[in-house]
Amino acid sequence: PVGVEQSASHPNIRVTQKEGHFGPLLSESQNRKLREALQLDASSFYEELPVQIVSTGNAKILAGLKSKAELDSIKIRREILVALGEELGVPGLYLFTFDQGSEEITAHTRMFSPGSGVEEDPVTGNAAGALALYLNRYTNRVPDLRASFMQGEAMGRQDLVHVQVNQLFATVLGQACTVFETHLYV
Repeated sequence: PVGVEQSASHPNIRVTQKEGHFGPLLSESQNRKLREALQLDASSFYEELPVQIVSTGNAKILAGLKSKAELDSIKIRREILVALGEELGVPGLYLFTFDQGSEEITAHTRMFSPGSGVEEDPVTGNAAGALALYLNRYTNRVPDLRASFMQGEAMGRQDLVHVQVNQLFATVLGQACTVFETHLYV
């Protein structure tokens, strides 16, 4: 469902995603491939949080890194990430870190999906919904059942995605503006 609330400047939009589904955790072999694709060591990841497939319509691999500097500097090895995505049937990888978070920013994130033709997505509401459900399940970082994710910083196209959690449903909140209008005559 999509809700639109008019405001003085831009309409406020609410998009409720499909019911969240927590898929399998990555095996040790799959985690090794992921680390190889990201050119990172196991020590770069949060030990207490699983690397897991989560979906609110389009499944993503969710993985947490301890350092924002590492998150920002990642250069993926495309062929390895695509092969892992094919093995798992999940082309998208959503990385997050709590490093340099704040009261306004729950986590900084990056979204890679080269297997589906998107090398990196600057802002991803679908993945943000899955991450909010994941963080609500595994951490205490979703107070009042709301989370905000800063994405696109490494691309110079940053934006903040706000998500509200209600049990296994995530609602992405934001504003919209008209970029252009046109009419098609057939």
